[in-house]
Amino acid sequence: MSQYINGLSQDGNTWTGRTMVGGKRTQKKFSLGTSEQNEQAARDWLHNQERVRAGLSPVYPIPTNLEELVNTYLESVRSRVKSITLDGYFRLLSKPLKHFGQTHSLHLNQFEIDKYAQLRQIEGAGRTIIKELNALRYALEELHLPIEWHVPKYLNRLPKKESYVPTCTDFHKLTDSLGQNARLAVLMAALAGLRNEEVYRVKWKHYSQAERLLSVPAEIRKTNQSNLVPVVDTLDRVLRREMKAIGTIIPVSKSVIRGDLQRVSKQAGIHVWTGLQPARRLLVTLAEDAGYGSDQIALVTGHARTSMPSRYSSANGRLDLKRQILEDVERRVA
Repeated sequence: MSQYINGLSQDGNTWTGRTMVGGKRTQKKFSLGTSEQNEQAARDWLHNQERVRAGLSPVYPIPTNLEELVNTYLESVRSRVKSITLDGYFRLLSKPLKHFGQTHSLHLNQFEIDKYAQLRQIEGAGRTIIKELNALRYALEELHLPIEWHVPKYLNRLPKKESYVPTCTDFHKLTDSLGQNARLAVLMAALAGLRNEEVYRVKWKHYSQAERLLSVPAEIRKTNQSNLVPVVDTLDRVLRREMKAIGTIIPVSKSVIRGDLQRVSKQAGIHVWTGLQPARRLLVTLAEDAGYGSDQIALVTGHARTSMPSRYSSANGRLDLKRQILEDVERRVA
């Protein structure tokens, strides 16, 4: 039986905190500990939400083990990063959390870190080990906790994992046989440089037929910058044909697109596609063949470069150069 008292509700062992932040109702459930621990965690969360509303910094309890460290760190950065970035932090931190155990002390030593790196290599991990250990360091630094170890330098010498880049022939074999949703998703990645989260979340209202532009808002991107994307003829024709009044441009889930990509690429006898990243790699490769440098290509792919946020924004988006790059890619893939 659920009850609601002073912003808290209880349902068995689970406690939920609810409040208003920025005019929007927000809530968080706590169910990992005992009922008393979950209640206290929910009260601490509500207290921090009140501090945020008052313009004060949140106050978090000092973690005593790795599980508490991960949960506290993610909660401390939640208001500063986008949800997709927060998910990325969690994925990276879940590896050392699983390896060392949730109740492991925060006082890790260099021997334990070196052993972790070795075991992750045996599992087949490459330079992602650096990201995992850096994420652990960031969590400790964020909460001002002591660090008695460093990321092994030899990890920087590990070979990079070779990424599959399709040929133009493979690209056509694939797109000619895909269903309309999957084909449109691939074209949006290859001929507009959109990332996965942009492809699946951009809406029809963001597409201007008259200007041939996609206005991608900041809230569906990894950065805090919105982006104006020129739409080339090939993509424009498909968009006009599929034009709808409301909703997202791609109306099906990522798993549906992935299934179509895997099935068709396997039937075509080419490298099996599991996502849209190969299409973005093809864009980069063809743009390089056309003579563009990495900073210029970064304008359409969104890769971080020096001073890139200001040049990649809507106000200073270098639309003429973006369109030129994308049209050159379009001619090479035709």
